[in-house]
Amino acid sequence: MDIRIKDTLRRVLTIIKPKPDINPADWANIFLYVAGGESRFAGRYNTTLMPYQYEMLAVGNDKRYQRITFMLASQTGKSQVITAYILYYTHYKPRPNGIYFPKDTLMKKFADDRLAPSISNSPEIRPLFKKAIEDRQSTQEDKQASKCATHSKTMVEQANTDVEIALEAITARLDMLENHSEGANTKMSDHDVRIAKLEIQISIELRNINEKLDRLMSGR
Repeated sequence: MDIRIKDTLRRVLTIIKPKPDINPADWANIFLYVAGGESRFAGRYNTTLMPYQYEMLAVGNDKRYQRITFMLASQTGKSQVITAYILYYTHYKPRPNGIYFPKDTLMKKFADDRLAPSISNSPEIRPLFKKAIEDRQSTQEDKQASKCATHSKTMVEQANTDVEIALEAITARLDMLENHSEGANTKMSDHDVRIAKLEIQISIELRNINEKLDRLMSGR
């Protein structure tokens, strides 16, 4: 047989060769990585660190059972076991699967704090969620940009308010000096004239700043 045909057949057989039938526990020990923020056991998932989790995962592929119930205390790795189940049936034995939470806030917390970090830190799993990861990063960037824009708008509005207050104060000061001069029927002192000129200059500068702020806020 031609060597090229042999090579082609070997490659085809490699592709169509069935995967070894490993249970979720063994799969997790090979493919699943735990992010540092969600567990003190960061790195490759290892059931020997919490041996009872091996049986919890192993029964998930046992056809003798149709329903499995776990009764556990808090902080005993339930979320990690659930994460392993979801990703096992996504990566190794793809099929529809899901998890239900009583509140949307709990679902989002689980997705953000448990599921997403495990996906991002598991090299064999991450490519399956490439688009979802990119969309999530884009959404986070959009939220950050929106937050910055809101903060900038608030600062501009506050500055605009401060300018208006300053202009009102200067106008009141000039009116007071003019009234004082007219009431006394005397000329303004050199000191008052200097102050008035300075405040007029400040008024002009503040008006310029005010116009720039208005243009900035309107996007011109």
